[in-house]
Amino acid sequence: YGKCNSNEDCVTDGCSAQVCRSKFEKQIITSCEWLDCYDAKKYGVACKCVSGKCEWVGE
Repeated sequence: YGKCNSNEDCVTDGCSAQVCRSKFEKQIITSCEWLDCYDAKKYGVACKCVSGKCEWVGE
């Protein structure tokens, strides 16, 4: 979990946007495959700042 002060500090990363990280961390490179569970909209989750750490949370 990357450190953050606000939701604007959190970004999605990886080829399929499956990683939630802090914009202060280095970019994360992942393999380019798609799994249904990577669909943040379908599962109603977003990459946000929670208690100073970026993580996936329900919207």
